[in-house]
Amino acid sequence: MKWAATFLLIAACGAAGPASRPATRPAEQWELTKYLHGSTSQVRDQLNGELERQLIRKADTLKQIDALSKELKKQEAEAIEFTRTRPDYLKLKRERDEAEQALKIARESGTAQQKLEASGRYNRARVALEKMEKDAPATYTQAADLRAKLKDLDASLKRSDEAIGKATEWRDELLDSTINAFKLVGPFHRGDEGVLKRVTCDKIIDAQSAIVSAELQWGKGERVGEKEGISLMEVHFRRVKFSVTGIDTSHMREGQDFALNRNVRIVKGDGGGGETLAEHHANDVDQLIDTIIPLRVPANVLPGPVKLDATPIGGVRGLAELLPIEQLTAIGKASAFMQEFRAQKWLDEHAIGRSIRLTGVLQAAKAEGNEYDVSMAAGRVKVAGGAFADAPEIHALFAKSHEALLTRTGKGQRLAIQGTLQRLTVFVDNGTIVFELHLSACEPAK
Repeated sequence: MKWAATFLLIAACGAAGPASRPATRPAEQWELTKYLHGSTSQVRDQLNGELERQLIRKADTLKQIDALSKELKKQEAEAIEFTRTRPDYLKLKRERDEAEQALKIARESGTAQQKLEASGRYNRARVALEKMEKDAPATYTQAADLRAKLKDLDASLKRSDEAIGKATEWRDELLDSTINAFKLVGPFHRGDEGVLKRVTCDKIIDAQSAIVSAELQWGKGERVGEKEGISLMEVHFRRVKFSVTGIDTSHMREGQDFALNRNVRIVKGDGGGGETLAEHHANDVDQLIDTIIPLRVPANVLPGPVKLDATPIGGVRGLAELLPIEQLTAIGKASAFMQEFRAQKWLDEHAIGRSIRLTGVLQAAKAEGNEYDVSMAAGRVKVAGGAFADAPEIHALFAKSHEALLTRTGKGQRLAIQGTLQRLTVFVDNGTIVFELHLSACEPAK
Protein backbone atom coordinates (compact mmCIF):
# COMPACT_ATOMS: atom_id res chain seq x y z
CA MET A 1 0.00 0.00 0.00
CA LYS A 2 1.18 3.53 -0.76
CA TRP A 3 0.35 6.71 1.10
CA ALA A 4 1.03 10.38 0.49
CA ALA A 5 0.80 12.83 3.35
CA THR A 6 1.43 16.56 3.57
CA PHE A 7 3.47 17.89 6.49
CA LEU A 8 4.55 21.29 7.67
CA LEU A 9 8.28 21.45 7.03
CA ILE A 10 9.83 21.96 10.45
CA ALA A 11 13.26 20.86 11.61
CA ALA A 12 13.75 17.24 10.51
CA CYS A 13 9.98 16.71 10.28
CA GLY A 14 9.73 17.24 14.04
CA ALA A 15 12.04 18.42 16.75
CA ALA A 16 15.28 17.20 15.26
CA GLY A 17 17.67 19.04 13.05
CA PRO A 18 20.40 17.59 10.81
CA ALA A 19 21.71 14.33 12.23
CA SER A 20 24.96 12.49 11.86
CA ARG A 21 25.04 9.20 10.02
CA PRO A 22 25.74 6.07 12.08
CA ALA A 23 29.02 6.45 13.92
CA THR A 24 31.92 4.28 12.88
CA ARG A 25 33.51 4.16 16.33
CA PRO A 26 32.07 4.53 19.85
CA ALA A 27 34.19 7.58 20.61
CA GLU A 28 32.53 9.60 17.85
CA GLN A 29 30.45 12.56 19.00
CA TRP A 30 26.78 12.74 17.99
CA GLU A 31 25.29 15.89 16.51
CA LEU A 32 21.56 15.10 16.57
CA THR A 33 19.75 18.35 17.39
CA LYS A 34 20.61 21.61 19.07
CA TYR A 35 19.49 19.91 22.31
CA LEU A 36 21.20 16.54 21.78
CA HIS A 37 24.90 16.29 21.07
CA GLY A 38 28.05 14.77 22.48
CA SER A 39 28.84 11.20 23.50
CA THR A 40 26.21 8.48 23.75
CA SER A 41 25.99 8.85 27.54
CA GLN A 42 25.75 12.64 27.25
CA VAL A 43 22.92 12.35 24.72
CA ARG A 44 21.15 9.93 27.06
CA ASP A 45 21.38 12.38 29.96
CA GLN A 46 20.28 15.34 27.82
CA LEU A 47 17.28 13.41 26.53
CA ASN A 48 16.15 11.76 29.76
CA GLY A 49 17.55 13.99 32.50
CA GLU A 50 14.54 16.23 33.14
CA LEU A 51 12.00 13.40 33.00
CA GLU A 52 14.12 11.20 35.26
CA ARG A 53 14.49 14.03 37.79
CA GLN A 54 10.73 14.51 37.86
CA LEU A 55 10.08 10.77 38.17
CA ILE A 56 12.64 10.37 40.97
CA ARG A 57 11.06 13.34 42.74
CA LYS A 58 7.69 11.64 42.40
CA ALA A 59 9.12 8.38 43.75
CA ASP A 60 10.47 10.27 46.78
CA THR A 61 7.08 11.92 47.33
CA LEU A 62 5.30 8.57 47.09
CA LYS A 63 7.77 7.13 49.60
CA GLN A 64 7.00 9.98 52.03
CA ILE A 65 3.26 9.53 51.52
CA ASP A 66 3.55 5.82 52.22
CA ALA A 67 5.55 6.40 55.41
CA LEU A 68 3.23 9.15 56.70
CA SER A 69 0.13 7.11 55.83
CA LYS A 70 1.43 4.21 57.93
CA GLU A 71 2.27 6.59 60.76
CA LEU A 72 -1.19 8.19 60.48
CA LYS A 73 -2.85 4.81 60.69
CA LYS A 74 -0.80 4.08 63.83
CA GLN A 75 -1.69 7.45 65.38
CA GLU A 76 -5.38 6.99 64.60
CA ALA A 77 -5.31 3.58 66.29
CA GLU A 78 -3.66 5.20 69.32
CA ALA A 79 -6.33 7.90 69.35
CA ILE A 80 -9.07 5.27 69.44
CA GLU A 81 -7.33 3.33 72.20
CA PHE A 82 -6.91 6.53 74.21
CA THR A 83 -10.60 7.41 73.74
CA ARG A 84 -11.56 3.98 75.07
CA THR A 85 -9.92 4.89 78.41
CA ARG A 86 -11.86 8.13 78.88
CA PRO A 87 -14.54 8.20 81.66
CA ASP A 88 -17.31 9.41 79.32
CA TYR A 89 -16.52 6.57 76.91
CA LEU A 90 -16.50 3.98 79.72
CA LYS A 91 -19.83 5.32 81.04
CA LEU A 92 -21.39 5.07 77.58
CA LYS A 93 -19.95 1.60 77.11
CA ARG A 94 -21.61 0.43 80.35
CA GLU A 95 -24.92 1.90 79.13
CA ARG A 96 -24.56 0.04 75.84
CA ASP A 97 -23.73 -3.24 77.56
CA GLU A 98 -26.66 -2.86 79.94
CA ALA A 99 -28.96 -1.98 77.04
CA GLU A 100 -27.71 -5.00 75.12
CA GLN A 101 -28.49 -7.30 78.08
CA ALA A 102 -31.93 -5.73 78.51
CA LEU A 103 -32.62 -6.21 74.80
CA LYS A 104 -31.68 -9.89 75.09
CA ILE A 105 -34.16 -10.38 77.98
CA ALA A 106 -36.89 -8.45 76.14
CA ARG A 107 -36.48 -10.62 73.07
CA GLU A 108 -36.85 -13.77 75.20
CA SER A 109 -39.88 -12.81 77.30
CA GLY A 110 -40.91 -9.18 76.73
CA THR A 111 -43.84 -7.65 74.91
CA ALA A 112 -43.53 -6.10 71.48
CA GLN A 113 -43.44 -2.63 73.02
CA GLN A 114 -40.72 -3.68 75.49
CA LYS A 115 -38.67 -5.13 72.64
CA LEU A 116 -39.03 -1.90 70.66
CA GLU A 117 -37.98 0.31 73.59
CA ALA A 118 -35.04 -1.95 74.51
CA SER A 119 -33.84 -2.01 70.88
CA GLY A 120 -34.00 1.80 70.71
CA ARG A 121 -31.93 2.24 73.90
CA TYR A 122 -29.33 -0.23 72.71
CA ASN A 123 -29.01 1.29 69.23
CA ARG A 124 -28.69 4.84 70.59
CA ALA A 125 -25.89 3.80 72.94
CA ARG A 126 -24.16 1.72 70.26
CA VAL A 127 -24.24 4.54 67.66
CA ALA A 128 -22.99 7.09 70.19
CA LEU A 129 -20.10 4.80 71.14
CA GLU A 130 -19.16 4.20 67.50
CA LYS A 131 -19.29 7.93 66.86
CA MET A 132 -16.83 8.61 69.68
CA GLU A 133 -14.38 6.10 68.18
CA LYS A 134 -14.87 7.49 64.67
CA ASP A 135 -14.34 11.08 65.81
CA ALA A 136 -11.33 10.26 67.99
CA PRO A 137 -8.62 10.61 65.28
CA ALA A 138 -9.90 14.06 64.27
CA THR A 139 -9.26 15.40 67.77
CA TYR A 140 -5.82 13.80 68.12
CA THR A 141 -3.17 16.49 67.58
CA GLN A 142 -0.51 14.17 66.20
CA ALA A 143 -2.93 12.71 63.64
CA ALA A 144 -4.08 16.18 62.58
CA ASP A 145 -0.48 17.24 61.91
CA LEU A 146 0.12 14.14 59.78
CA ARG A 147 -3.04 14.77 57.75
CA ALA A 148 -1.89 18.33 57.02
CA LYS A 149 1.48 17.02 55.82
CA LEU A 150 -0.23 14.41 53.62
CA LYS A 151 -2.44 17.09 52.10
CA ASP A 152 0.66 19.10 51.15
CA LEU A 153 2.30 15.99 49.67
CA ASP A 154 -0.82 15.19 47.62
CA ALA A 155 -0.70 18.72 46.17
CA SER A 156 2.99 18.25 45.42
CA LEU A 157 2.23 14.94 43.71
CA LYS A 158 -0.33 16.64 41.47
CA ARG A 159 2.19 19.30 40.44
CA SER A 160 4.75 16.57 39.85
CA ASP A 161 2.38 14.66 37.54
CA GLU A 162 1.81 17.82 35.49
CA ALA A 163 5.56 18.35 35.14
CA ILE A 164 6.05 14.67 34.24
CA GLY A 165 3.43 14.97 31.51
CA LYS A 166 5.22 17.91 29.90
CA ALA A 167 8.66 16.31 30.26
CA THR A 168 7.36 13.04 28.81
CA GLU A 169 5.91 14.77 25.76
CA TRP A 170 9.17 16.67 25.14
CA ARG A 171 11.26 13.53 25.62
CA ASP A 172 9.06 11.29 23.44
CA GLU A 173 9.16 13.75 20.56
CA LEU A 174 12.94 14.15 20.71
CA LEU A 175 13.40 10.38 21.07
CA ASP A 176 11.24 9.72 18.02
CA SER A 177 13.02 12.39 16.01
CA THR A 178 16.39 10.96 17.02
CA ILE A 179 15.49 7.48 15.83
CA ASN A 180 13.95 8.98 12.67
CA ALA A 181 17.35 10.42 11.80
CA PHE A 182 18.59 6.87 11.15
CA LYS A 183 15.41 5.17 9.87
CA LEU A 184 15.41 3.07 6.73
CA VAL A 185 14.01 5.01 3.79
CA GLY A 186 13.11 3.67 0.36
CA PRO A 187 13.95 3.10 -2.35
CA PHE A 188 16.83 0.97 -1.13
CA HIS A 189 19.18 -1.63 -2.59
CA ARG A 190 21.40 -4.43 -1.40
CA GLY A 191 23.88 -3.17 1.17
CA ASP A 192 21.79 -0.17 2.24
CA GLU A 193 20.96 0.06 5.92
CA GLY A 194 18.83 1.96 8.37
CA VAL A 195 16.66 1.53 11.46
CA LEU A 196 13.39 -0.38 11.29
CA LYS A 197 11.27 1.35 13.92
CA ARG A 198 7.66 0.27 14.33
CA VAL A 199 6.88 -2.99 12.54
CA THR A 200 3.97 -5.40 12.34
CA CYS A 201 4.93 -8.98 13.13
CA ASP A 202 3.39 -11.11 10.39
CA LYS A 203 5.06 -14.39 11.30
CA ILE A 204 7.68 -15.53 13.79
CA ILE A 205 10.15 -17.92 12.12
CA ASP A 206 12.31 -18.70 15.15
CA ALA A 207 13.95 -17.01 18.13
CA GLN A 208 16.01 -14.71 15.88
CA SER A 209 14.04 -14.26 12.67
CA ALA A 210 10.58 -13.09 11.63
CA ILE A 211 8.56 -11.77 8.74
CA VAL A 212 7.55 -8.19 9.48
CA SER A 213 6.03 -5.29 7.59
CA ALA A 214 6.69 -1.61 8.09
CA GLU A 215 5.40 1.71 6.79
CA LEU A 216 8.42 3.39 5.21
CA GLN A 217 8.97 6.85 3.82
CA TRP A 218 9.48 6.37 0.10
CA GLY A 219 11.68 8.93 -1.57
CA LYS A 220 12.31 12.52 -0.60
CA GLY A 221 9.53 14.90 0.32
CA GLU A 222 8.25 17.24 -2.38
CA ARG A 223 7.38 20.86 -1.72
CA VAL A 224 3.72 21.37 -2.60
CA GLY A 225 2.96 24.78 -1.16
CA GLU A 226 3.19 27.07 1.80
CA LYS A 227 1.07 27.77 4.87
CA GLU A 228 1.61 30.78 7.13
CA GLY A 229 5.14 31.16 5.81
CA ILE A 230 6.06 27.50 6.37
CA SER A 231 6.73 25.11 3.50
CA LEU A 232 4.32 22.22 2.96
CA MET A 233 5.98 18.95 1.98
CA GLU A 234 4.30 15.90 0.48
CA VAL A 235 5.89 12.72 1.78
CA HIS A 236 5.09 9.30 0.28
CA PHE A 237 4.88 6.10 2.30
CA ARG A 238 4.87 2.44 1.33
CA ARG A 239 4.25 -0.69 3.40
CA VAL A 240 7.10 -3.10 2.78
CA LYS A 241 7.37 -6.71 3.93
CA PHE A 242 10.74 -7.96 5.22
CA SER A 243 12.18 -11.27 6.25
CA VAL A 244 14.56 -10.18 9.00
CA THR A 245 17.21 -12.27 10.74
CA GLY A 246 19.40 -11.64 13.76
CA ILE A 247 16.68 -10.02 15.92
CA ASP A 248 15.15 -11.00 19.26
CA THR A 249 11.59 -12.22 18.61
CA SER A 250 10.77 -13.25 22.20
CA HIS A 251 8.58 -10.19 22.81
CA MET A 252 6.86 -10.23 19.42
CA ARG A 253 3.30 -11.40 18.88
CA GLU A 254 2.03 -12.33 15.43
CA GLY A 255 -0.43 -9.79 14.05
CA GLN A 256 0.65 -7.09 16.50
CA ASP A 257 2.83 -4.02 16.14
CA PHE A 258 6.23 -3.97 17.82
CA ALA A 259 8.87 -1.29 18.39
CA LEU A 260 11.80 -3.10 16.79
CA ASN A 261 14.22 -0.13 16.70
CA ARG A 262 17.04 -2.13 15.16
CA ASN A 263 19.50 -1.19 12.44
CA VAL A 264 19.20 -3.61 9.50
CA ARG A 265 21.13 -4.12 6.28
CA ILE A 266 19.37 -5.07 3.05
CA VAL A 267 20.53 -8.47 1.78
CA LYS A 268 18.11 -8.93 -1.12
CA GLY A 269 15.26 -6.99 -2.74
CA ASP A 270 14.34 -3.35 -3.11
CA GLY A 271 10.90 -3.17 -1.46
CA GLY A 272 9.21 -2.78 -4.80
CA GLY A 273 7.66 -6.24 -4.73
CA GLY A 274 8.81 -9.76 -4.12
CA GLU A 275 10.87 -10.84 -1.16
CA THR A 276 13.02 -8.36 0.75
CA LEU A 277 15.63 -9.93 2.98
CA ALA A 278 17.34 -7.97 5.74
CA GLU A 279 19.67 -8.81 8.59
CA HIS A 280 20.33 -7.05 11.85
CA HIS A 281 23.59 -5.14 11.55
CA ALA A 282 24.78 -3.97 14.94
CA ASN A 283 26.52 -0.59 14.99
CA ASP A 284 26.79 2.52 17.14
CA VAL A 285 23.21 3.50 16.30
CA ASP A 286 21.98 0.33 17.99
CA GLN A 287 24.09 1.16 21.02
CA LEU A 288 22.72 4.71 21.03
CA ILE A 289 19.10 3.50 20.86
CA ASP A 290 19.65 0.85 23.56
CA THR A 291 21.20 3.50 25.79
CA ILE A 292 18.72 6.35 25.38
CA ILE A 293 15.41 4.46 25.50
CA PRO A 294 15.45 2.94 29.05
CA LEU A 295 14.68 5.28 31.94
CA ARG A 296 16.79 4.88 35.09
CA VAL A 297 14.08 5.41 37.70
CA PRO A 298 12.24 3.29 40.30
CA ALA A 299 9.79 0.88 38.66
CA ASN A 300 6.81 2.13 40.68
CA VAL A 301 6.80 5.50 38.86
CA LEU A 302 7.02 4.11 35.33
CA PRO A 303 3.66 4.26 33.51
CA GLY A 304 1.74 0.99 33.45
CA PRO A 305 -0.67 -0.23 30.77
CA VAL A 306 -3.79 1.85 30.19
CA LYS A 307 -7.00 0.26 31.47
CA LEU A 308 -9.16 -0.12 28.37
CA ASP A 309 -12.83 0.79 28.28
CA ALA A 310 -15.03 -2.24 27.56
CA THR A 311 -17.55 -0.12 25.63
CA PRO A 312 -17.21 -0.52 21.83
CA ILE A 313 -15.73 2.49 20.03
CA GLY A 314 -18.33 4.21 17.89
CA GLY A 315 -16.92 4.17 14.37
CA VAL A 316 -14.17 6.27 12.85
CA ARG A 317 -15.45 9.40 14.57
CA GLY A 318 -15.38 7.68 17.97
CA LEU A 319 -11.86 6.41 17.32
CA ALA A 320 -10.59 9.89 16.44
CA GLU A 321 -12.34 11.42 19.44
CA LEU A 322 -10.44 9.16 21.81
CA LEU A 323 -7.69 11.73 21.29
CA PRO A 324 -7.55 14.63 23.77
CA ILE A 325 -9.40 17.68 22.49
CA GLU A 326 -6.19 19.75 22.40
CA GLN A 327 -4.69 17.25 19.95
CA LEU A 328 -7.78 17.30 17.75
CA THR A 329 -7.78 21.10 17.75
CA ALA A 330 -4.09 21.20 16.78
CA ILE A 331 -4.72 18.72 13.96
CA GLY A 332 -7.68 20.74 12.74
CA LYS A 333 -5.57 23.90 12.52
CA ALA A 334 -2.57 22.50 10.69
CA SER A 335 -0.87 19.30 9.64
CA ALA A 336 2.31 18.64 11.59
CA PHE A 337 4.45 15.55 12.03
CA MET A 338 4.45 15.73 15.81
CA GLN A 339 0.64 15.67 15.90
CA GLU A 340 0.77 12.45 13.90
CA PHE A 341 3.32 11.00 16.31
CA ARG A 342 1.25 12.00 19.36
CA ALA A 343 -1.95 10.60 17.87
CA GLN A 344 -0.29 7.28 17.02
CA LYS A 345 1.18 6.94 20.50
CA TRP A 346 -2.09 7.83 22.24
CA LEU A 347 -4.24 5.47 20.19
CA ASP A 348 -1.73 2.63 20.50
CA GLU A 349 -2.24 2.89 24.25
CA HIS A 350 -5.97 3.66 24.37
CA ALA A 351 -7.48 1.86 21.35
CA ILE A 352 -5.52 -1.31 20.54
CA GLY A 353 -7.37 -4.30 21.99
CA ARG A 354 -10.70 -2.47 22.20
CA SER A 355 -13.83 -3.39 20.31
CA ILE A 356 -14.99 -1.03 17.55
CA ARG A 357 -18.32 -0.86 15.76
CA LEU A 358 -18.29 0.78 12.33
CA THR A 359 -19.99 0.86 8.95
CA GLY A 360 -18.04 0.86 5.71
CA VAL A 361 -18.23 0.09 2.02
CA LEU A 362 -17.20 -3.43 1.08
CA GLN A 363 -14.34 -3.58 -1.40
CA ALA A 364 -13.36 -7.26 -1.36
CA ALA A 365 -13.81 -10.47 0.65
CA LYS A 366 -11.20 -13.19 0.24
CA ALA A 367 -11.18 -16.62 1.88
CA GLU A 368 -7.90 -17.45 3.63
CA GLY A 369 -7.93 -20.80 5.44
CA ASN A 370 -10.64 -20.73 8.09
CA GLU A 371 -11.11 -16.96 7.82
CA TYR A 372 -12.32 -14.30 5.44
CA ASP A 373 -10.13 -11.24 4.93
CA VAL A 374 -12.52 -8.40 4.20
CA SER A 375 -11.38 -5.05 2.79
CA MET A 376 -13.58 -2.03 3.51
CA ALA A 377 -13.48 1.75 3.50
CA ALA A 378 -15.26 4.20 5.79
CA GLY A 379 -16.04 7.71 4.62
CA ARG A 380 -14.59 10.99 5.84
CA VAL A 381 -16.35 12.51 8.86
CA LYS A 382 -15.94 15.69 10.85
CA VAL A 383 -14.79 15.28 14.45
CA ALA A 384 -14.36 17.52 17.46
CA GLY A 385 -11.78 20.30 17.34
CA GLY A 386 -12.40 21.13 13.68
CA ALA A 387 -10.51 18.09 12.37
CA PHE A 388 -11.71 15.32 10.04
CA ALA A 389 -11.23 11.55 10.17
CA ASP A 390 -11.09 9.04 7.34
CA ALA A 391 -10.47 5.28 7.09
CA PRO A 392 -9.87 4.43 3.42
CA GLU A 393 -8.33 1.06 4.26
CA ILE A 394 -9.90 -1.34 6.76
CA HIS A 395 -8.90 -5.00 6.96
CA ALA A 396 -11.39 -7.12 8.92
CA LEU A 397 -10.98 -10.83 9.64
CA PHE A 398 -14.22 -12.85 9.84
CA ALA A 399 -14.70 -16.50 10.81
CA LYS A 400 -15.70 -18.82 7.96
CA SER A 401 -19.14 -19.13 9.64
CA HIS A 402 -20.00 -15.66 8.25
CA GLU A 403 -19.43 -16.80 4.65
CA ALA A 404 -23.11 -16.50 3.69
CA LEU A 405 -23.30 -12.86 4.77
CA LEU A 406 -20.07 -11.94 3.02
CA THR A 407 -20.93 -13.67 -0.25
CA ARG A 408 -24.34 -11.98 -0.51
CA THR A 409 -22.89 -8.53 0.28
CA GLY A 410 -21.69 -7.18 -3.02
CA LYS A 411 -18.77 -4.89 -3.72
CA GLY A 412 -19.75 -1.29 -3.06
CA GLN A 413 -22.48 -2.22 -0.57
CA ARG A 414 -22.43 -0.99 3.01
CA LEU A 415 -21.62 -3.41 5.81
CA ALA A 416 -21.92 -2.78 9.57
CA ILE A 417 -19.40 -4.76 11.59
CA GLN A 418 -17.92 -5.07 15.07
CA GLY A 419 -14.45 -6.39 15.83
CA THR A 420 -11.32 -5.98 17.92
CA LEU A 421 -8.72 -3.40 16.92
CA GLN A 422 -5.59 -5.44 16.39
CA ARG A 423 -3.45 -2.62 15.03
CA LEU A 424 -3.81 0.78 13.43
CA THR A 425 -1.65 3.25 11.59
CA VAL A 426 -2.26 6.99 11.85
CA PHE A 427 -1.48 9.59 9.20
CA VAL A 428 -2.26 13.28 9.58
CA ASP A 429 -2.82 14.98 6.26
CA ASN A 430 -3.86 18.63 6.02
CA GLY A 431 -6.25 18.57 8.99
CA THR A 432 -7.50 15.01 8.41
CA ILE A 433 -6.65 11.96 10.53
CA VAL A 434 -6.27 9.05 8.11
CA PHE A 435 -6.55 5.58 9.64
CA GLU A 436 -5.42 2.22 8.35
CA LEU A 437 -7.27 -0.29 10.55
CA HIS A 438 -6.77 -4.01 11.12
CA LEU A 439 -9.58 -5.79 12.96
CA SER A 440 -9.88 -9.37 14.18
CA ALA A 441 -12.74 -11.55 15.50
CA CYS A 442 -15.22 -9.56 13.39
CA GLU A 443 -18.94 -10.21 13.13
CA PRO A 444 -21.99 -8.34 11.84
CA ALA A 445 -22.84 -5.43 14.13
CA LYS A 446 -25.98 -5.96 16.20
